[in-house]
Order: sequence, then C-alpha cells, then structure tokens
Amino acid sequence: MGKPPETRAVQQTSVTKFSVATSERWKDKQGNKQDKTEWHNCECWGKQGEVIAQYFSKGSQILLDGSVHYQENDGKWYTTVKVSSFHFVDSKSSGGGQQQQTNNSSGFDVGDNGNNFGEPPVNSVPVDDDLPF
Repeated sequence: MGKPPETRAVQQTSVTKFSVATSERWKDKQGNKQDKTEWHNCECWGKQGEVIAQYFSKGSQILLDGSVHYQENDGKWYTTVKVSSFHFVDSKSSGGGQQQQTNNSSGFDVGDNGNNFGEPPVNSVPVDDDLPF
C-alpha cells in the first residue's frame, strides 16, 4: 500500500480507499534488468473495507481480487479497482506468516456491503490456505 487506507461514511455504510503498487521485472534484449511500477486506486465497501483499514497500513502487502472500473471526469479517464476479496500477505498482518483471506465465497455473512449498486452482500471470514507459497 502506498498510503494508509482512508475510510469515510457514505449513506448507511462506508467506503475505504487506498492505493497499491504492482511491479513488473524483466530483462531487455541486451540483458539489462528493467523495472516498471504502476499505482492503482482501490475502493472497498462496507465491513471488508473496515477490516482493510484496521489491519493494513502504508507499506503493507495485500493480495486483491476485484474488477477494474473506468470513469470519465472533465475529459480525463480514471480507473478504480473495486475490491471483491482480499488476502493477508504480510506476516505481521496475518499472524505468523499464514495467509488468510476474506471473500464472497466464505460461509460467514457480515450483511449488506451497503454499496446500493445491485452488488451481492460481501461475506468475510479468515480462511487458512494450504498452498505451499
């Protein structure tokens, strides 16, 4: 994360906004290492956003699932990742290095995510992954 998440009340729910970086590394034709970093604005509604604001801060690593939305404002195009689920990646955030996730397919219902845009309620519960990485 590039800066601490910011949560604000919207009608009867909340939205949490934050930015994340993605990096790509490769070698060019001459064998020189190249790096490219891009920043992405993200938003997460309701309880999931509140969890992100509580457990993540600037410099935290987070794995996100979501969809990219484009919006034009005064002739400029903006992109936002609307987060549908996330995973704890940092050992300091996930309690001893285990990956945990919160997503829409878990069995725990935290109620309406409050976005009022016809999206399904967001469910959230930590789940241990048995993945070797």
